[in-house]
Amino acid sequence: MNFLPTEEQRMAVEGFTRFLETELRPIVERYQPDKLIEKELMLEIFQKMLPYGMGGNGIIAEEHGGLGMPWLTYALMYEQLARVSGDVAISLLIQQLGAYSLEVCPNVAMREKYLPRMVRAEIIACSGISEPGVGSNVAEVTCRAQRDGDHYIVTGEKTWISNGHYSDFCMVILRTSKEGSGAISMILVDRAEHGYDWWTAPNTATKVATSTSWGSTAHQPHNCSSTARAYRPRT
Repeated sequence: MNFLPTEEQRMAVEGFTRFLETELRPIVERYQPDKLIEKELMLEIFQKMLPYGMGGNGIIAEEHGGLGMPWLTYALMYEQLARVSGDVAISLLIQQLGAYSLEVCPNVAMREKYLPRMVRAEIIACSGISEPGVGSNVAEVTCRAQRDGDHYIVTGEKTWISNGHYSDFCMVILRTSKEGSGAISMILVDRAEHGYDWWTAPNTATKVATSTSWGSTAHQPHNCSSTARAYRPRT
């Protein structure tokens, strides 16, 4: 089996690397070592990387507005991004995973509402997983969603939320009213429509807009949720 990159992959990586050195490096050097990149500039960076498939659109299928890039090609290019700027790389990692979560979500209305804007790098996503006293152990999360008519009431607190400061919405891993293996779900909480707050503890580094804590008591329509499940990525 040949594990060497193809000619197409080498060309993609080389072209993206030239972009990173000429376009991105001068920007991020202005923000080193501890200055936070503003949201507007981060979105501009994502938008400039869209032609290379590195703005949140890369692994998303063409039918959903992405480039349908193979994961290996994406990984090779992402490696170069991380070499130039760990800050932008981490922010993009969360952004791309947010877009992918929307793509594989069975809720068509939610996908159609948010995914087109994600692949155009118009909005920024974050993921709410870690919690105080629980860490990233998903099986032990205490954040809850309680059904209330045609809505869920989401209550709880999350910590160490990369992109939390930037985010327009949060994909929250939480516990529904039932227990057992089907108790863990993912619900999208929109900052403008449903509301959540973020705050950062003193002396906490925030170069990638990581919110130390995230809290919400949000009313969320029940059709904006999906049960967490495993999906097999495209190769």
